[in-house]
Amino acid sequence: MEQRKHYQQGLTLIELMIVVAIIGVLAAVALPAYQLYVNRAKTAEAIHFSDSAKTMLWEYYAGVGYMPESSNYIATSIENMMSASQFIDSAIYTKIDEDNSYITATMTNMGSDVGVGSNTLVFNFTASADKVTLDCTGGNLRQSYRPSSCRIDS
Repeated sequence: MEQRKHYQQGLTLIELMIVVAIIGVLAAVALPAYQLYVNRAKTAEAIHFSDSAKTMLWEYYAGVGYMPESSNYIATSIENMMSASQFIDSAIYTKIDEDNSYITATMTNMGSDVGVGSNTLVFNFTASADKVTLDCTGGNLRQSYRPSSCRIDS
């Protein structure tokens, strides 16, 4: 009797279903991680703008000895600069006292998982004789979307 050689012609339906299931599991893990990465990048841009605002505030404070008023051209320049970002919907500068002020930045385009009213970052500036410090832990944006320097340790 003659034996016939049987060659495999491709993947079976079961093998294809397993491959599709594996790709589905990988996508389910990768998409949320990518969204987190994108939101952190958006927040990092806001942090970059706040560093520029810190420099502007330090130059003003070093020159006159107090933080600018909310109606001052420096405050307006800071608000305009921060609002130039495609990820900051609005930025509002507020003077607290001679040595303290803050900027409330409302983030935009953060994705559908960030609800309205939970997308603000507050940057607090405190001036002293030799420097201005920046605290970016304020606001109600999720801690996971902030850089590590702007997270509140729980």
